[in-house]
Amino acid sequence: MPWSLVSQKTFNSQRNIVMTVYGTGKYQFKVVENFFKRPRGWPFVEVADVAVDSLDNVYVFNRGPYAAIMCFDRHGTYISGWGKIG
Repeated sequence: MPWSLVSQKTFNSQRNIVMTVYGTGKYQFKVVENFFKRPRGWPFVEVADVAVDSLDNVYVFNRGPYAAIMCFDRHGTYISGWGKIG
């Protein structure tokens, strides 16, 4: 079965998007604003990849002047990181 991204948007009374859900069936994912608690000075600028390990730790890879990998636990708390910052 080919992969496709299904997006459902929820709007408030002013027609502003308040939530977006991706996926279908039991595989639905929603955007959680400000989920990641990054260290000061480590912004998300050009995120090129995101991966999750078997412990549900999330790895975020930035490109550009902030070329770094940041690791967060399943609750979005920063664990570690390495690479070039700034």
